[in-house]
Amino acid sequence: MIIMKELIHNILNKIEGDDRISIAQPKFKNRHIFDDLSGYFKSELSKEEKMSLYYYMSHSEKALNHYRNREFYQGDGSFKKLFPLDDFFSDKIRSGMMSLHYSLSSYKNYVESNYPLAMSEIDAAKLLAIEQSKTFPYFVIAIGEQWLNKVRVLIKTGNLSDTISETILLNHFLLYGKHSDQTAVANIETVETEHRKLMLTHVINSIDTALGKSFKGKEDFYSIISKEIPTSEPVHQELKPIIDAYQVINAVSKGEADFLEQLVQNFNNIETCPKALKQFIFNEFIRVCSVQGLALSGEVNNKILSRY
Repeated sequence: MIIMKELIHNILNKIEGDDRISIAQPKFKNRHIFDDLSGYFKSELSKEEKMSLYYYMSHSEKALNHYRNREFYQGDGSFKKLFPLDDFFSDKIRSGMMSLHYSLSSYKNYVESNYPLAMSEIDAAKLLAIEQSKTFPYFVIAIGEQWLNKVRVLIKTGNLSDTISETILLNHFLLYGKHSDQTAVANIETVETEHRKLMLTHVINSIDTALGKSFKGKEDFYSIISKEIPTSEPVHQELKPIIDAYQVINAVSKGEADFLEQLVQNFNNIETCPKALKQFIFNEFIRVCSVQGLALSGEVNNKILSRY
């Protein structure tokens, strides 16, 4: 009991001191991958090809916004203007643009509750993204967003088992560069580590938000995920804090003392971790304090909660 309280007070001192967890959360800049793709091949596209692309993207964005607002009639009107696709895409960027088109079409099917077709089109979009990355390696980062969309569909359908397995695979891809396709493995290593971390932060926070809308009790989800994030795999230093956060979460199932020891050890490391992971960790810390009969003051609670 004395050791437990010492660990708790150690953590409280960190929260109240200069090394307390930062409220800052790096933002994922949702710059459209189309801008990167068209910019990369800018000198190789004719004026007519560029005009066709921007016409396509204009109506694609309109369709997407209508579908997001559940304006199906207007969305279908804009969507129909995207055909025939061969009129818009030159060979150099065809795979990438078809990947984006399948992403749009999958969202259309998602909002229309045609979930099997939506997932099939997401899988097609991922394969085309890998194909485009053979000539434009950075396009491989689009897999992160497309994979996230697949997880969202699985959450929507209540398929927790596949949600967990796909989330683990997505974490492994962005953290360790693991993928069944060697082109994806090679090209994710060409992406700046900061971009990978921002994408992974976006992915983790977005999945957490989607889970909150569909599932009660995230403890089992995070417990399973954290057990599948190894510490022995080679990883870029900038990504290690996310692994450390998962290890703190993994310690929850081993008992309160192990959890507190891991939190003390990794407190500073998890400062820049995704908001969802920090929220889970410090909610657990508050729970442990309560179990140990240490009621936190309103000021301390606010300091913790303000960092979510």
